Amino acid sequence: MNAQSNHQPLGQGVTGLTLDLLAERIDHEREVREAHERAASAALATATEALDKRLEGMNEFRAQLTEQGRDFVTRTEYDAKHDALMNRLTTLERLSERQAGAIATWRFLAGGGGVLGLVSIALWLVHPQ
Repeated sequence: MNAQSNHQPLGQGVTGLTLDLLAERIDHEREVREAHERAASAALATATEALDKRLEGMNEFRAQLTEQGRDFVTRTEYDAKHDALMNRLTTLERLSERQAGAIATWRFLAGGGGVLGLVSIALWLVHPQ
């Protein structure tokens, strides 16, 4: 056989195919397949590593949210404290109104007593006994 028949593609005829050429092509196909498998394995490892990092970041974020959530007051706690403070404010307002009323009463009585005292002094000065 001549040198050109060793380089014919597989599909062109069986007459030009030699065992050496067939072994060469099988080796080449094996090398291509193994290179493809290595590339696929490397790509899978890279993708797995990226996914692991992403999941780790998500877990850290979830942990931060959980920790932050512990600092927030719940709606039930807020409502209970708010109601208690509103009741206390209402009580203090009522006490303040009572005190203001009591002070006004004492002022009125003191003012009235002062006026009565002045009137009695004036009457005493006008009609001494």
